[in-house]
Amino acid sequence: MRKKMTNEIKKYKKINITNFVEKCKKHKKLILGIFLIFVFSYFLIWTVSQPFNKCPDEGMKWKICKYIAKHGSIPQGGNEEIREPDWGISYAFQPILTYMIGGVFVKIASFFTNDKFALVVAARLVSTISMTVSVYFVVKIAQKLLKGIYKYLFIVIIVFQPITAFLASYINNDSTAVLATTMIIYLWILGLESNWKTKHCILLGLSIGFCSLTYYNAYGYILCSVILCLVSVISNKMNIKEILQKVLIVALMAFAVAGWWFVRNAIIYDGDILGMKTQVECGDKYAIDKYKPSKRETPQKNNESVMDMLIKDDWIKTTLKSFVGIFGYQNIIMSSRIYQFYLILWGIGIIGCLINFKELFIYNKKEKNRYLLNYIFIPSIIIPIILSIYYSYTSDYQAQGRYIMGIIIPFTYFIVSGIKNILEKFIKSEKIRNIIIILIMVIIILIAQRALFGYIIPTYK
Repeated sequence: MRKKMTNEIKKYKKINITNFVEKCKKHKKLILGIFLIFVFSYFLIWTVSQPFNKCPDEGMKWKICKYIAKHGSIPQGGNEEIREPDWGISYAFQPILTYMIGGVFVKIASFFTNDKFALVVAARLVSTISMTVSVYFVVKIAQKLLKGIYKYLFIVIIVFQPITAFLASYINNDSTAVLATTMIIYLWILGLESNWKTKHCILLGLSIGFCSLTYYNAYGYILCSVILCLVSVISNKMNIKEILQKVLIVALMAFAVAGWWFVRNAIIYDGDILGMKTQVECGDKYAIDKYKPSKRETPQKNNESVMDMLIKDDWIKTTLKSFVGIFGYQNIIMSSRIYQFYLILWGIGIIGCLINFKELFIYNKKEKNRYLLNYIFIPSIIIPIILSIYYSYTSDYQAQGRYIMGIIIPFTYFIVSGIKNILEKFIKSEKIRNIIIILIMVIIILIAQRALFGYIIPTYK
């Protein structure tokens, strides 16, 4: 009798869990919407908690938003109204889409208030919204690449890694660059699934154009898109005419979105389409002596080796910590235990990837698309890191995690895959594995809460 009752209870629980899962599937759009509202609200608390210009170069970026709101036009990079006196340059030499949208937000807000901080928050909302939309694509990517509880771990790591909320909270290009790269990765997945249907080529082209207007350190994704698309269509034995048609569609869409910027640069900067050479010349002309590009001290000019910069100058250590989260002007540092937790998590994930190297990287025709993604994720991680190292070594020493933020999707994917491999190899019970994953997610969320309520808000209280 007791055994029969126990079986009935188990059966009842199983039915209830199944019903709950089915209800969740039916209302997944509603659940996703509620989750995104929660994430936006969480980011917004960061956005309104930080005083103006307490984040990297926010004052310089605000000048451009204010200029656009005031004049209704895009400034030339050397314009005195937006130029930073000490450095002799402005951020208007770099892609400016983020500040253009910020300027529009400031203009709209100015109809309701003249309070400076309220106007700054209006400009910051570009970052807040961009990172929230990025989370939407993170969820979509997780649903495509991972199964079971591991897709939730992937989402939680990216959303609640403190640097994510930090970049969502002030005026910067990094947040829009994250959005662009996240969109591109999602379109890689859809394109591979459909063998590059026209609509996916159009959307990829638009995303590449958008990426071109965000930040130079995200440009590796443009190169990776070209490589992935070509390898994919050639391996599928697509004929040359169709390949050229698809390439043309992507290129035209990208040019339609971003071409105007580079044409404008070529016209006003005498052929300098990226504006980088003109920026250096402007810095040499207007900066104070120690900040002139020709006189500024760099590891390269000090005859340091790259390895010395990376190790002795703590570039690796500082960049890794900052990739977790160092706030303000790199002066608000969290407890060492928080950074240690992430290092351990990353270490386990990397070991898991190495153990299952064959499963991740030894080509299998049956799962061609998955392997192509795994392959292209490697340069997607390497290129932003190399660009950041090169910039620090040759131009301006900046060991900041935001400069390698473009790696967060592929890097986290490999970390979660590695953790999955380790758990499944050494722990046979699925229930215990799930408990461990839930515990990791809880710790990550608690760290995010600690970053906001234990560091950011008390610092600026």
